[in-house]
Amino acid sequence: MPKVKITAVRAADYTDLQSKYENPIEHTCDVRVGDSWISDGINKPDGLCDSAWDSMKDFVRELGAGGGNFYDGWMQNPRSAMISCNDGFRPVSFLLEAMADEADFPYLYETHCHTLPVSKCAKVSAEDAVRFYKNLGYAGVFITNHFIDSYQDVDPSLSYAEKLRYFFSGVEEAKRVGDEIGIDVFPGLEMGYGGTHFLVYGLGETWFLAHPEVMDLPMSRRLQFLMDSGALVIQAHPCRESNGIDHIRLFPRRIHGAEIYNANRTDFENAMAEAYVKNYARIPFAGSDNHYGSNQKKLGGMRLAKPIRDVQNFIRAVKAGEALPFRRILE
Repeated sequence: MPKVKITAVRAADYTDLQSKYENPIEHTCDVRVGDSWISDGINKPDGLCDSAWDSMKDFVRELGAGGGNFYDGWMQNPRSAMISCNDGFRPVSFLLEAMADEADFPYLYETHCHTLPVSKCAKVSAEDAVRFYKNLGYAGVFITNHFIDSYQDVDPSLSYAEKLRYFFSGVEEAKRVGDEIGIDVFPGLEMGYGGTHFLVYGLGETWFLAHPEVMDLPMSRRLQFLMDSGALVIQAHPCRESNGIDHIRLFPRRIHGAEIYNANRTDFENAMAEAYVKNYARIPFAGSDNHYGSNQKKLGGMRLAKPIRDVQNFIRAVKAGEALPFRRILE
């Protein structure tokens, strides 16, 4: 039975109602925003007030029994609920989230991987990268090379169509190897500017050939256009800091989610990214940002309960909360 995490996410204090209707009391609620508890899916966890539990227990038990999708699509994550306690003077809102058992999500997918020669910052060929993940027992890997920017090793004199062909040839080579050795390979891409990058899934060469104007749009409009066209848009390493990045740029209203774990970023940067995702209620995502193949010892990605058939299948699973971020460290 899944456990359920209970987090206090907002507290109100209606002083006008208190002064008008409430008798003076010595002790008010002890709950503070950020407090959290773990329920076994049935019982009230220690430290949670009885009033709050009475308001949420039916939802907790439904999530603990494997249910969800309350009110036919109420929550972005169908395995969650937002419940307020029944204190009309000082109501607290609690986010309830079913905690997945990793054993129920055995299919691992690398979601952020770079390969030579397309990504010039990579140190590994497409073949070696794909074989690395096959040897680890992954179900699949997304090749997300840099897309027509300074990180891509492409002749600037080529036409737009020629640059696209060169970019997608890298994915095709990886897929050829995957088909040969028995691991699924899917296309993705990483685009951005000034150190602010986005992972894009679901749009292929034909779409980009038909929409060359996308490269001339300001980033906020570009991201919205991509989303409107059916792409899954994830901000990569959103809180990355380095000497080459002038400042951090966030686009919370123009993305579906963001990496809360990027295997090449610091614990602090990832913690800040997780806070960003939680506060804006975006989709939590993870990836290795692997440039080194088998020399990459820290890994991240998304795990699923069943294998995906294609990129659209992956997008649906991510949006439905059926893909969970994971992290691992190799010996």
